[in-house]
Amino acid sequence: QFSTPVPKQGSIVYGLTLVDTEGKPIQVQNTSEPITFTFSLLPGLSDSDVEELDCLWWNEVEAQWKNEGCKKKSIQSNLINCECNHLTNFSAGVIPNRKTQAIVNNPGTNSSFPVAIVAGAVGGGVFLIVVIVVIVVIVIKRKSKKSYSNVEMNPMTGGSEKEDALVMGEKIGTGAFSTVYLAVDSGTTTVALKKLNPKEDKAPFLRETGFLRKLHHPNIVRLLDSFEDRQGLLCIKLEY
Repeated sequence: QFSTPVPKQGSIVYGLTLVDTEGKPIQVQNTSEPITFTFSLLPGLSDSDVEELDCLWWNEVEAQWKNEGCKKKSIQSNLINCECNHLTNFSAGVIPNRKTQAIVNNPGTNSSFPVAIVAGAVGGGVFLIVVIVVIVVIVIKRKSKKSYSNVEMNPMTGGSEKEDALVMGEKIGTGAFSTVYLAVDSGTTTVALKKLNPKEDKAPFLRETGFLRKLHHPNIVRLLDSFEDRQGLLCIKLEY
């Protein structure tokens, strides 16, 4: 079982090991005289395939097929003769291009360029998405501000007549900027009267009035009227 199959395999794999009298393997390498092997080629190989064949050996440490220390001596009929200076597992095959083999066998050092391209593309894509999101948020905020500023701040007139038509009741709510009272309008309709507290800025209150004039929904309290009372306080009359 080899983690990497023989590239363009031309023969089966042969393993040669020298053992001592106790059966323990003896390491044989860098021999003064080459060790000659003759392999039978696999059937079905074309002439061009045979010409490309090389003598390969399995490097256990690097887990790959290599040809250093071995050379192709000759090819005769369906046989290939190899000479090597060590013993291990051998076969005949076509070793990949050096540069390609380096990239495949050691991607950590030789694939930095494509990795950098991918990382750069991903980083650029993320940056572009962030920029688009920021632009969309800014546009939405500007439109919101424009819509807010364009709300009609209706002046409140006819205060004395409208105030006289109301019979004030108890206070039913107090907020940071206004107070709400229960009232009866024209002796027939119970309403809520919201008054701006003294010394508060009138602009937000007028904008609220402008918004309420434009809103019509069953779940939103309906604005009935607005005016300024005799004390100069802004009032809005709401359904109750």
